[in-house]
Amino acid sequence: MKKPDESRWPQIFKALGHPVRFRLYLEACAKPLTVSELVALSGRSQPAVSQYLNALRRAGLVRVTRKGRNMIYEALPVDWSAQRSLEALGLDGGPVREAAVAAAPSAEVEVFPEFTTAQAPAVRDSGEDYLL
Repeated sequence: MKKPDESRWPQIFKALGHPVRFRLYLEACAKPLTVSELVALSGRSQPAVSQYLNALRRAGLVRVTRKGRNMIYEALPVDWSAQRSLEALGLDGGPVREAAVAAAPSAEVEVFPEFTTAQAPAVRDSGEDYLL
């Protein structure tokens, strides 16, 4: 039985929140790969890669098929729309949202006032790839 989308998103975001899992997912999006190929691409140990892939599988982000002695990991597409998720949860529109929008003093209200352009973090200019 497939979970409703709105209950899957936290698990999906959690799975993709780890840099190595995210990178493995992107690699599997390009083409189906074996665990050995993903180990070689990531530079991590085979047990670590297997654990990362298991988390992606539990989140429904990859499909696993066996071909001989090899396990092939193929990325499943993720079709996410914040608007659709809000509608599915019954949070799109409605009196609470309308009241919040009406109470806003102008269209230029800062959603995250702690992040202004003057305080924007400097872009890291190093050649290192933090994902792997």
